Amino acid sequence: MVICDTPEFRAVAYTAPEGESLCAGETDARKRELLREVLSADDEDVEIGHTPDGAPRLTGKFSSMTVSVSHSRRTLMIAVSKNGGRLGIDTETPDRVEQLKRIACRFIGDGQEMWGEEHRLLRAWTIKEALYKAAGIAGWALRAIPLPADGELPAIVETPCGQFRLIAAELPEEAGAATIAIELR
Repeated sequence: MVICDTPEFRAVAYTAPEGESLCAGETDARKRELLREVLSADDEDVEIGHTPDGAPRLTGKFSSMTVSVSHSRRTLMIAVSKNGGRLGIDTETPDRVEQLKRIACRFIGDGQEMWGEEHRLLRAWTIKEALYKAAGIAGWALRAIPLPADGELPAIVETPCGQFRLIAAELPEEAGAATIAIELR
């Protein structure tokens, strides 16, 4: 299903039915299906390759576009920047909250304490992961990755490599949280 379609980017997602999980083999098949959907392409040769540092990239006639991929236990998402701008996505399931509570001090930075509240931890994690992917700053410390000061999305955040718009992707509540980070040009 298309979860966001703007002039700059398009994002699609598949969420497994409640009570079910994506298995490895299904993830690969769904990824190919979602890739054709996000690109509005019928080509069987639509492929995601990888850069030398492991980031996903589109091959062939779509190589000028930027791609980001994320999956959790229940959800697979793919986003493509239509103009080649930087973007990143991340999705996580609600069952990760307990783990995130234990490691919050490793990713909630100074001045970000409001994001350490239990009901915000999942969103904080997906924001930081999406920004990390979008910015492409190797070794960027999780605590240093910005979060919106007012705790709300959509938001604009400043990073060392430019401004990014953060958007909450709409998923079924039981599927968890998902965030899209797109570079402002």
